[in-house]
Amino acid sequence: MVTGRKRNLGWLQWMIGVILVCVAISVVIAVKVNYFDNQGSVDGGADANTTTGDVEEGAKKPEKNDSNQVEEVVKQDVKQYDGESPNVAEVLTGVITHATVSGEKLVVRVNIDQYLESGTCTLSVKQGENAVYKDVARIVNSAVTATCEGFDVPVAGLSNGEVQIAIDLESGDRTGKISGAVQI
Repeated sequence: MVTGRKRNLGWLQWMIGVILVCVAISVVIAVKVNYFDNQGSVDGGADANTTTGDVEEGAKKPEKNDSNQVEEVVKQDVKQYDGESPNVAEVLTGVITHATVSGEKLVVRVNIDQYLESGTCTLSVKQGENAVYKDVARIVNSAVTATCEGFDVPVAGLSNGEVQIAIDLESGDRTGKISGAVQI
């Protein structure tokens, strides 16, 4: 019986694996450099012909002034695209953003179109011609508008059916009225 020498080809499999990993890494790097770095030039970034490491001899960095000059920053007005600015209106306006029954309370929330630092919101709830509830909340400013602190009306004093909601706004010498209705 003749037995031949067995060759161990395990090292060849390891070499092929290492070469494949190196090729994969090279492809990923090439794609990143060529595709993603050139996206900046399409979007207005660096020019595709210039490299980040090269600096032209004629190009100079702007010199810094040693004197402490204060640059004036001019705030530009925000453009109003749909009519006049509500902040200069004589009458306060807004909308009831939330009016629903939650548990044992009628929850009413209001957004005011103007930016106000202070003032009051007076809520009147009517069923038919009868006033059944009245409450006052203060006006709270927000980023560009204002809101009433909110109203939580006990449902126990209200009967089922439609309820009219009227909110009188007052801030300084300006006033306004917001109204709506909700089903109980």
